[in-house]
Amino acid sequence: MTPVCLLRSRYGGLVTDPGETVNAPIKVVPIYLDPIVEEEAPVAEAPLPPVAEPVEVKRRTGLVGGFALLVALVAAVMTGVAVSVASNGGDDVGTVLAWVAIGCSALAILGGVVAAVFRLGRGTGIAAIILGVLANPWFLVTVLGAIAPA
Repeated sequence: MTPVCLLRSRYGGLVTDPGETVNAPIKVVPIYLDPIVEEEAPVAEAPLPPVAEPVEVKRRTGLVGGFALLVALVAAVMTGVAVSVASNGGDDVGTVLAWVAIGCSALAILGGVVAAVFRLGRGTGIAAIILGVLANPWFLVTVLGAIAPA
């Protein structure tokens, strides 16, 4: 420790220069100053974030869209067969085939929507939706009946 004397001046402050206090009553206040040593605080290293291992990206297959398009093609063929059978006199068989075609086209539309929304063969899914609507016998009867002259 180094002793340092601070002097009270007539102006009220503490000074270290005794020349200012000539002919003035002084009060000597001894204080001890430790040398200022800045200690470096240990710096904690920030933990490194965990390194993620590369994950294989699984490609989505277009099987749903392909299946929907296949079912739409079956519905279109079934509609054609139902119309052909019904026009040759097989009304009961033609009606059953038409109902099967309606079910296939509904399944094709549903599969196409799933494929288009979840990107599981989006292009083939959209094609299945369009073909499923056009191959639906109920839709064909409704549309053709609406535009046919009475």
